[in-house]
Amino acid sequence: MRNIIILAIAGAAFGYIFFQILDFFFSVSSPKSRVRKDRKFGKVELEALAQDLVPLDQEEMALLSFEKTQKRRPKATYTNFFGKINSIYHEALVAYYIYEYGDGRMLLLSQFSSTQVSFYFDGKQCLVTIDGVDKYAIQKNYDFLDISTQNRMAYLDVQKEAEVAVVFAGEKELAHINWTTETRESGRIFSIYNASNEEEKIINYCYSIVNLFNLF
Repeated sequence: MRNIIILAIAGAAFGYIFFQILDFFFSVSSPKSRVRKDRKFGKVELEALAQDLVPLDQEEMALLSFEKTQKRRPKATYTNFFGKINSIYHEALVAYYIYEYGDGRMLLLSQFSSTQVSFYFDGKQCLVTIDGVDKYAIQKNYDFLDISTQNRMAYLDVQKEAEVAVVFAGEKELAHINWTTETRESGRIFSIYNASNEEEKIINYCYSIVNLFNLF
């Protein structure tokens, strides 16, 4: 009986090691397949995290803060980070689930209200997916593009000395972001917020996530 138990433990250990090796080679040989797989699993985790969020309307967006909860879960070929982003009044507004890969790529899944927005940084640009549909791309110079037309919808004027970034859509100032490359734990993300429709809200939201998690 003792020998059977020892063999069972050894078999389980070997199986775990074998799975980790397969997982590693799958990740290295097929990054796109890996991301598709992680999106599916991450979406389930994200929906569980998003159960008690306060609805994120334009007024609440203006109150979005740098305050967030975060848990870390290291794996063989990537690390998960997950938690919630709060308002300046400590209300949970956004849930997020991150895959940080060993080669520098990142997949960030997020949800506010009933909207899911994901960000996939491949080392060159950040693809933005809204409710499962690829919609936008954010370049390293922070240009915000419509991927169907390649038209620039918005851009940032990053004023490093003033630690502020102004979000422009054409001539309109959509917001002023308290821009920083250092980790902050409190305070408003937006010092000025002027978005007036859902598309402008999404643009501001995307830039706030890029800023908060230093995606580039």
